[in-house]
Amino acid sequence: MPTTASTPSASSASISSRVVIPPAAVTRREVASRTLALVQRWLSDGPAGSRLVVVTRDAVRVRPGDAVDPVAAPAWGLVRSAQSEELDRFVLVDVDGDTLPPGTLVAGEPQLAVRSGEVYRPRLRRLEPN
Repeated sequence: MPTTASTPSASSASISSRVVIPPAAVTRREVASRTLALVQRWLSDGPAGSRLVVVTRDAVRVRPGDAVDPVAAPAWGLVRSAQSEELDRFVLVDVDGDTLPPGTLVAGEPQLAVRSGEVYRPRLRRLEPN
């Protein structure tokens, strides 16, 4: 079950809560169902102008060889879909450990991944010809 913890306002004035999606203690269906309920509840009852930070562990592949947790991945995808409709209401952060580097949440990015303490942001780039 996602757990909610308040986020200090010093990290970002517009972020009022964060949710941590737990490790594989529950099934994919449970995580997806609970995440959907949380997103719906946040959209209907969350403070206006604030963002919910959803933290997953190993839900996305960032580098070659990264393991992906099949329980956390659906939560990432679900919140990413919600972002397409409500971009300023959600922030997705995927971690490979238990800590976020200082200043991670004030970067203003809608999606981040942290691997070995390094922060990655999704970017489009030109494909170089072979």
